[in-house]
Amino acid sequence: MKSLFLLALLCSAELISSFAVPANVEMDADSAVHADCAAHADCAAHADCAVHADCAAHADCAVDADSAAQADCAADADSATHADCTPHADCAADVEVKDWGAYCNATFPGLCETQSYSDGCHRYTFHSHAVSFSCAEVHCQHSHCGHLASVNNHCTNQALTCLTVQCNQVLTTWIGGQMSCRGFQWTDGSCWSYQNWYHGCPTSCGGSCVVLNWGVTGQWCNRQCCEPRPFICKGRH
Repeated sequence: MKSLFLLALLCSAELISSFAVPANVEMDADSAVHADCAAHADCAAHADCAVHADCAAHADCAVDADSAAQADCAADADSATHADCTPHADCAADVEVKDWGAYCNATFPGLCETQSYSDGCHRYTFHSHAVSFSCAEVHCQHSHCGHLASVNNHCTNQALTCLTVQCNQVLTTWIGGQMSCRGFQWTDGSCWSYQNWYHGCPTSCGGSCVVLNWGVTGQWCNRQCCEPRPFICKGRH
């Protein structure tokens, strides 16, 4: 409990200070990954374990991986397969988008005005202030009664890409994927049923947390969790 209180204080301070930070600008994907391996040794070694004291024991690692994964999927009321969560018909096909401005305006009208996307039973909200992955997750829990965004289908991925790139001109943003003892999982517990990794990702030294729009618009890579970035929360509609 004390560690959670301290984390909340730390995140509050980080959220306040982050408003003075300009939008992040990424280096070339390959050089950035290699730079992290050399320059962020302390961050990579300590960030993930220092901020998750309540789950440091990794109790679910002791459970059989297959049965545990099935239990998580079965128990998750917010699963993407929920009957009310109907993907937009115009974005269901996995096609290459050449003009994101025209595509986003036609497929997701009103997205930029509301700074959010609804799939019928969840609302995904963009936050421009740059913070670490853990502080972004805390903010989503406190402000939206939710978590960092899980992405369970192509349509949601396209909507969040539009929200990030077209509406806010941000290159990368945190979504809710994080490496655990069972591989990458979503912080909201939903099934890892969809993924859209950039070529060569995830990388062995890229970090434990997932960003959207790495290398190619709409694709993912793993980054150091302590890096400050904008983020997208997923909460009840």
